[in-house]
Amino acid sequence: VQKGTFPLPWDMVDGVRNRQTSPLFLADQARRYVNEAISILTKRNRRDPGDFGVPYGGNADLYPDYYLNNFHFQTDGWLSSDSAKLYETSTETLFLGRQDSMQRLALYPMRSWATTDDFKLLEVAC
Repeated sequence: VQKGTFPLPWDMVDGVRNRQTSPLFLADQARRYVNEAISILTKRNRRDPGDFGVPYGGNADLYPDYYLNNFHFQTDGWLSSDSAKLYETSTETLFLGRQDSMQRLALYPMRSWATTDDFKLLEVAC
């Protein structure tokens, strides 16, 4: 960013308001995080085989086995809208606020491989 290789992230540009500055959003994310942490620790400690996997009913055959993994006892794996809403907060907490910068560090070598200054990269979650 300092060298001009990449622009500032959209949520760091002066004058841009985003949800991360909203006390209501922060309170909701804190609530989601604490509830999920309690659920994860409970499942981990009881070691019930029924806590592994993600219940998708009759639609399980639509997904590869990998996507049906509940990823460290996360409720609904990563495929539900609730899990998606919690993802950023949980990873930022896990990596002590460094998750966003770790993602940007991965972009630097990709940019060095580009053969044009009109380089665009689309990050797609999987």
